[in-house]
Amino acid sequence: MINPIFLILASVFILTISVFNLNSQKENYVKEKQNYERFDTLAFKYSKLKNSYSNKKIIIKDIQKIISSARINKSNIQEQNNTILVKLTNLKTKQINKFVNNILNKRFNIIKLEISTSAIVLEVGVI
Repeated sequence: MINPIFLILASVFILTISVFNLNSQKENYVKEKQNYERFDTLAFKYSKLKNSYSNKKIIIKDIQKIISSARINKSNIQEQNNTILVKLTNLKTKQINKFVNNILNKRFNIIKLEISTSAIVLEVGVI
């Protein structure tokens, strides 16, 4: 015959170990969930940056919006392999200031920015 006290003690022991393991797994779950949320936000930021830096059409459209908002009439936009070259000539000081402020406030991979008193040469990289 099996002693009933032994069965009760074994049951309590197994229950105690199970509860301890359950608590430790809950802590691990919370940590892994936080890691996943951090990774998810990082991946989302990366995908947004990749889209804004790698799509030539979006970059050109944004540059054209900036040019039109600065009221610049003469612009020369050339697409090369991995760069977009923008040449602006015959500019006034206000136009230069507005264009440069808008370009620096947007997200562009600026490779080269040459500014003179009446012209701007901008080279934007495409990843």
